[in-house]
Amino acid sequence: MGNSFYTSVERYGNNMLWRGYKNGVSFSKRVKYKPRLFLQTKDTDSEYKSLLGEVPLKEKVFDSMSDAKDFLERYSEVSGFNIYGNTRYVDQFIQEKYPDQIDFDMKLINVFSYDIEVDISSHPKYDENHKIKVRKKQE
Repeated sequence: MGNSFYTSVERYGNNMLWRGYKNGVSFSKRVKYKPRLFLQTKDTDSEYKSLLGEVPLKEKVFDSMSDAKDFLERYSEVSGFNIYGNTRYVDQFIQEKYPDQIDFDMKLINVFSYDIEVDISSHPKYDENHKIKVRKKQE
């Protein structure tokens, strides 16, 4: 993907809400995601194998994450029918979009933190004189 990295990927129904930077320009996209899982095959020349390499696999692409979930539920009790692959679809999406090492550009990412110290036993309700201060992180 060239000079690009993500800052956030969240699942929203059958979509991924994807934010990041490409060539220094921020983007925000909603992507309909089609996850992949793998099923055992008799084709010993298959390009896909189980993690230990002993089981040849074929790829199954689903139209949506809910279709993949339904498939997993439907076959969960079937003896001898093993389903392989990563069912953490956000992780799967990131791996597909960024298969190599990701070089995040920290100059483009806004990082902040806030520290709030409240003694709720002495101030159980909101006190209008109490103000929360947000400060920029010191570099």
